[in-house]
Amino acid sequence: MKKKYILIALSCLLLAAFSSGKKRLEQGDYDTAVYKAVKRLQQKPQKKKAELVLREAYTHAVNEHMEVIAYLDNTTNPFKYDKMVHEYE
Repeated sequence: MKKKYILIALSCLLLAAFSSGKKRLEQGDYDTAVYKAVKRLQQKPQKKKAELVLREAYTHAVNEHMEVIAYLDNTTNPFKYDKMVHEYE
């Protein structure tokens, strides 16, 4: 029984590890899509699909982070600057 759970957990991890940047882009996980596209381009610099995913995902990721920063800037939260720095990182 234990072996079955371990096998299922390992299968899930493998599927997550091999998911493409394009799939993450389509799911709206722009930061992960950027990371995966960069990793793919480090392995194969001529990969046009990864380059296109990187361009689109990076634009979306920056816009998403800037929207959060703008929102935080308009709040009265005393810790907003810590959160804003985190978004810039």
